Amino acid sequence: MPSINPINHQPTYHSVHTTSAEERKDNREKVAAGAGGAAGVTGTAAKAITKRAAQIESKEQLFQQGMAKVNRTCHTITKNTQEAEGLFATFRVNIRRYTDDIIRRLSKLQDSTILGPIIKSPVTKKAASICGGALAFFVLVTGINKAVRNGAIAVDNIKNQYHEMNG
Repeated sequence: MPSINPINHQPTYHSVHTTSAEERKDNREKVAAGAGGAAGVTGTAAKAITKRAAQIESKEQLFQQGMAKVNRTCHTITKNTQEAEGLFATFRVNIRRYTDDIIRRLSKLQDSTILGPIIKSPVTKKAASICGGALAFFVLVTGINKAVRNGAIAVDNIKNQYHEMNG
């Protein structure tokens, strides 16, 4: 194999461009101005992105809270509908509903210095349960009264139809 002799290799010389001190200074100023401008744009963009991310995060939290409320409401409605299948089943649901409503209304006064300890006591919860039971009882009596009236009307209609057919 033939080898290449380094002596036969001709070196290539490139012309070196020399810049003056003034040109180098101008070039440095241009680069610094460009870097400073880019840093300013980058800083502004970073602030905008951070602000937008905070807004999105707060909206996400509000959305999650809203969805939790919707899920609790749907669960409560479904549970109450499944439980209330008769007059006395409705009575039990009404006791719980009225008691919870009374406790919820009283809990708004828990921070009061005079009423707070009274409202937080278990006696108040029992009293709320008794009041809720009383309200549910009145609703039950009203429901029974309505059912009796409807039953009497139905029996009267059946009696009239019987007399018309046999009469």
